[in-house]
Amino acid sequence: MKNTILNIAVIALIMGSTLTGCNSPTKKVDNSETDSIEAREGSDKARADYTDIEKFKTDMNKQINTNNQRINDFNSRVDMQNQDARAEYQRSISDLERRNNNLKKRLNSFQAEGKEDWEQFKTGFSRELNDLGQAFNDFTGKKVNQ
Repeated sequence: MKNTILNIAVIALIMGSTLTGCNSPTKKVDNSETDSIEAREGSDKARADYTDIEKFKTDMNKQINTNNQRINDFNSRVDMQNQDARAEYQRSISDLERRNNNLKKRLNSFQAEGKEDWEQFKTGFSRELNDLGQAFNDFTGKKVNQ
């Protein structure tokens, strides 16, 4: 009789711990739905970040290509300059071309390592491209006035 009571107590203890230690199927479904929603939101954010990067690169490449067209135009006008201005003109064009090429290399080689890196790159790159655009405008204004 002691063995029977002891066996029943052990079985009850095992069943009780088994039932309380397991998640119910409803809880498992809730957990998986939450995980799925979080993964989808993370995926949507990553996709939006990637789209932002690609749009920025496309826009900046357009500006760089416009700068290349302006450089080609400047080079075609070198011969129209008088002898004294020609060397200065060519030196200025070479500097603009070097800066433009450096920006293009930097843009094409950039690999985002996080949101903060991307934001810093985007801000710095935009500032440098704007500075280069101003240099083009200054060069054009200086040459028109000569």
